[in-house]
Amino acid sequence: GVGCMLHPEYMCYQSFYVLSSQNDLRRYGKAAYCRCSASVLTLLSICILLASADSSMVDGINVRRDGSATIITISGEENIRNYLESIGEEYDPDLVLVQRTLYDVSAPRNNEASPNVIFREYVARNTTIKTFTDFSNVIAEYRRPAGNIELNEVASVKNTLSASSSVTADIVEIALGFSVEEYFEWSIKWEGSFSYPVRLKVYPVIEQTSGEIWDDDPNKDDYIGSFTVDRVIGDDVRAYRG
Repeated sequence: GVGCMLHPEYMCYQSFYVLSSQNDLRRYGKAAYCRCSASVLTLLSICILLASADSSMVDGINVRRDGSATIITISGEENIRNYLESIGEEYDPDLVLVQRTLYDVSAPRNNEASPNVIFREYVARNTTIKTFTDFSNVIAEYRRPAGNIELNEVASVKNTLSASSSVTADIVEIALGFSVEEYFEWSIKWEGSFSYPVRLKVYPVIEQTSGEIWDDDPNKDDYIGSFTVDRVIGDDVRAYRG
């Protein structure tokens, strides 16, 4: 398979699986099969661009790197339709451009552990990770007339933790290696040119990690509780006609 960092947990070969036999053509019908093929090709194009140079563009799909950020810009009705379908979103005919910026937040942070937990070894097990755009949180919203449009502002969104009563933020931070309740601050940058008025909406991109916390004891491991962390890793800018 081809590894794709559009979503850290997403691998391109998962999409190829649904196209693995002629049975798919009979099962889904020709129209649905073609739509699925187009979605896979759109996602594959992004995967290939991500693996190539610092800046690449193919048929309205642009991928570039800027420091620790990977910026993916998608335009064109068919590209947008296929991209949204590939990540499970419904198509909006007024949506004319998508820009998703993902920051490299993989490096662990040096957190100061509480004295209450420093002598115990906590580990996260049975974890699942998914990445999604949080449409319930509009960071910014604008209406702009036709012409050149530029967006450059600082945003701040707090990471959130929900967990069992026995699981504290200190424990989860030890297990995961990053702060689970700090604010993520970054600069949102976007520019474009349109021959018609547009609405801009900016949403945070969330990496959600869920799992269990265990006390890794030499004699017997103890289950502590469950947790879910929503960690901000970037932004999703959407430009709509009108």
